[in-house]
Amino acid sequence: QEVEVAGVTIPQGARVMMLYASANRDAQVFGNPDQFDVTRDPKDQLGFGSGIHMCIGMHLAQLEMISLLKAMISRVGRIEVGTPEIVLNNTIAAFATLPTTFVPDARAAVKTEAVRSQQALLSVEVFGREIVATDIVSLKLRSVNGTPLPVAQAGSHIDVHIQDGLVRQYSLTGEMSETYQIAVQKEATSRGGSIAMHERFPIGAKMTISPPRNNFALVAGTDHNILCAGGIGLTPILAMAWELHTSRRSFECHLSARSTGRVAFGKTLKRLPFVDKIKVYLDDDQTQSLDIQQAIGAHVLNAHLYVCGPTGYMDFVQQDAATAGLASDQIHVEHFGAEIDVDGDPFEVVARKSGVTVQVGPNQTILEALNIAGISVPTSCQNGVCGSCLTPVLEGKPDHRDLVLTDVEKSANDCIAVCCSRSNSSRLVIDL
Repeated sequence: QEVEVAGVTIPQGARVMMLYASANRDAQVFGNPDQFDVTRDPKDQLGFGSGIHMCIGMHLAQLEMISLLKAMISRVGRIEVGTPEIVLNNTIAAFATLPTTFVPDARAAVKTEAVRSQQALLSVEVFGREIVATDIVSLKLRSVNGTPLPVAQAGSHIDVHIQDGLVRQYSLTGEMSETYQIAVQKEATSRGGSIAMHERFPIGAKMTISPPRNNFALVAGTDHNILCAGGIGLTPILAMAWELHTSRRSFECHLSARSTGRVAFGKTLKRLPFVDKIKVYLDDDQTQSLDIQQAIGAHVLNAHLYVCGPTGYMDFVQQDAATAGLASDQIHVEHFGAEIDVDGDPFEVVARKSGVTVQVGPNQTILEALNIAGISVPTSCQNGVCGSCLTPVLEGKPDHRDLVLTDVEKSANDCIAVCCSRSNSSRLVIDL
C-alpha cells in the first residue's frame, strides 16, 4: 500500500532499494559523519542491512593494518594523500583508488620492533665486479632466484653475512634499482671482513645479506642539499646524489680523498649527468681545499648537510657546518666504523621477559653479559652504528654510546644499543 517516508510518498507497488551504507553517514547519529575519526565508536554502524554483526574478515583486516602501521610508523615522517576515486556501488561508500605518498622520516632510528621482526635474509649472487680505485672493489648483487630485491632508498645499508660470526655492513651505492651495488675498501687493519670481500667473492659467488635498513635517509622537501664524503664514505653519498638528481632537487657534492687513484668510482664520476655538481679535493693537491662555510654560504637557513667518512673528516665537517650556522637537525652523519668505549662502573641489568639478572663489569658490554647468561640478542656491527641490537628500556637511565640514536631519541631513554652502551644508574631493566 501507499506509504509516506520522511515527507516522500512511495506509491503502492513501487520497488524500493535501501542504500544502507548511507545510514553510517547519518548526521543525526554520527557527528561529522564524512570525517575519518579513529576514536568514533562503531557499534551503531549497519552492515549487510541487518544491523550490528561480527565478521571474521574484520579481524584479519585489523591485524593487517596494525602490522602495517607498526612497521611503518617509525619510518614515515608524513603521509600525503591525493584525490580519491569513488567506487560505484549501491551498498557501500568506498574508494576505488586513493593515491598516497609515504615520506620517510630521515631522523627515525632503526626501531626495535622493526629489527625484531626478523625479516628473512636474502640470497644473492655477484653479477658484476670491478676495481674502482686503489684497494676498493665494487660488487653488483642480484637475487639468486631472479626476483627483484626489496626496494631501497639512498642512504640504506645491508648486512653481509660473510661467514658464521662474521657480519659487516656496507652502504648501497649508485642508482637504486632491483639490484644492489656496494663498494668495499680493503683495510690495512682489517679484522677479516674487507679482506674476505676482496678475495672470496668473484662473479658468480653467492652470499647472504639482510634486507636494506636506512639510518641516513634524505630529508624530504629541503631547498638545498650539501653532500660531503671522505674516502670510501662516497658510497652512500653517491646514492644520495643520484636520488637528488633524479628528483630534480638542488644539491652539490664535495668529495675528499688522499689521491686521484683513491677516489672511488673516479672514472665513473666524470661520466655522470650531474658531474658539474661534484667537486673533488685531494690531499696531494694543495691548490684547493674543502671550505664548508663557503659551501653553505647563503643557504644557512634552508640547507641540509650530509657527511660520511673517517671520524676526523666528519668531525671537521660538522664543526665547520655548525660554525657556519647550521642547526644540529640540519646536519646528518653516517658512521661506517666506531671506536667503542665500554669502560665504566659495574651495574646490574634485568632482562624482565627472560627473568634473568646479569652483572655487567668494567670493560664488558651488556651484550656480552647477556650472551654469557644464554640470552641471544639480534646484533650485527657490534660497534654501535647499525641499530640491530636496540632494546626497549623499562627502568633506569642508559649511558648512550651508540652512533645510531639522535640526541632527541637518546634523551627519551626508552631504548638502548646493548652492544656498546652502558648505564648511568646502578640497575637497568630492559624488555628482553
